Amino acid sequence: MFVIRSNARACPTTICPNRLDQNAVKLLQLFPAPTAAGIYSNYSRGPVGTDRADQFDVRVDQNFSDKDQVFGRYSYADEPSFKPGPFAGYADAGGFNQGTQENRNQGAGLSWTHSFSPTLINEARIGFNRERVYRVQPYGDDTSNIPGKFGIQGIPQTQGNGGLPSILISALGQASSPNVLGQLGSAEWLVSERFSSTYQITENLTKVYKSHTFKGGMEIQRISFPWTAPPYSRGEFDFRGSYTSVPNKTDGSTARAQMLLLPIPTTYPAESAISGARTRFRRPTSAPSLPTRTITASISRTTGRSRPS
Repeated sequence: MFVIRSNARACPTTICPNRLDQNAVKLLQLFPAPTAAGIYSNYSRGPVGTDRADQFDVRVDQNFSDKDQVFGRYSYADEPSFKPGPFAGYADAGGFNQGTQENRNQGAGLSWTHSFSPTLINEARIGFNRERVYRVQPYGDDTSNIPGKFGIQGIPQTQGNGGLPSILISALGQASSPNVLGQLGSAEWLVSERFSSTYQITENLTKVYKSHTFKGGMEIQRISFPWTAPPYSRGEFDFRGSYTSVPNKTDGSTARAQMLLLPIPTTYPAESAISGARTRFRRPTSAPSLPTRTITASISRTTGRSRPS
């Protein structure tokens, strides 16, 4: 129970009903009922996740002549999965690695080996690899303005940005400490989409001269890694008891009172102007593609006792 000292005569052991924020009450009602005794570590749930992997490889080899050999290959892998959060429904409370995920990988390569002579051989290769990882929170594609149902206005309702914002509340975590945060809503950095693309050209030339072998070559790569993960695209609400605990003392045990109280002007000039919560909103941003090029040249010399026939 919480005490509002300015109203201590009218409500000596609880928060007066006229001071309760009904939107905060509805949010706290999203927490499920305990499944075990005790005041903490009293809830467990066994949600069902899914993980499916489909993949295949194709390779073709062709000898056009004694001097020319070619091979090509293509690889594909697709692994959709779903990792549920601790709570069902809007409450969610999942982390960045939870939610619906699509993970797709593709790669292809082509190689041509040409023998100019028994002692001079060239190999040229080209190839690419591409990975796409897309992760979205539960209700991420629901644009019916779920936050608005709980009095949270102004959150962009676009595909991938649905669901509740991250709401952090002290003393509701998985431990008895009053400063361990509990969570409603989804992770701050979801939705997330990441690509990784690598294009590569390799050239190798081998020369055998008597008992010596000389090798030289080059490698050219173009790597791009664009990543979209807008931080705080639904905002974040922190309730840590900063405005309801003893002044100059960090005490998360009153965080729920801070969340439930309707803000009013303070009667103590030395304290904060209102009793409320800190919120953060940031404009969605995308990480730019950062292409890089690498050129590698190498020459090696080996000496052996055998000679080519």
